[in-house]
Amino acid sequence: MNEEPKAGETKEAPKKKTRTTKLNVEISAINSLPAKQIEQLLDIEYAMFSQDKLIRETLEKKNEFESYIYEMRNKLGEKFAAYATSQVKTALLADLEKGENWLYSEGMETTKDVYAQRLDELKKVGEPISNRFKEYEAIPEVSAEFLQNLATYDSVASSTVKKPLIRLKLISIF
Repeated sequence: MNEEPKAGETKEAPKKKTRTTKLNVEISAINSLPAKQIEQLLDIEYAMFSQDKLIRETLEKKNEFESYIYEMRNKLGEKFAAYATSQVKTALLADLEKGENWLYSEGMETTKDVYAQRLDELKKVGEPISNRFKEYEAIPEVSAEFLQNLATYDSVASSTVKKPLIRLKLISIF
């Protein structure tokens, strides 16, 4: 009964038989919340996220307002002293003092919009002073660049054959 393979032949392994059975699986949500309750909880989570975002933005605006008060007060005494009249400086310092007093009293628990409004009111007076400072600081660089360009145009004008035409164009530019 046991047959041995002859020379040159290989013995095949017997095939494994498998049996498949269809299983009916029913999915039930025993440990799950109803869809409506999940939706309500997501709405609550979104509301909390929005509230946290508003609180964070309010604190950032409050910090920006406070920082502007301190920075402007320091700069008015040092950097910006020459760029504002004494009346404007006195008025701005008084406004900064009022803003600081308000901030640490009734301004502790206010909205982001109120901080932004108060900051804009201070910037209306402070920004022109800051801009004058920046413009005066840039004068040496701008004038050096202008003189360099003027020298370049003058050398170009003096090195060409068509001097009158180039000089006319150079004059019309300025």
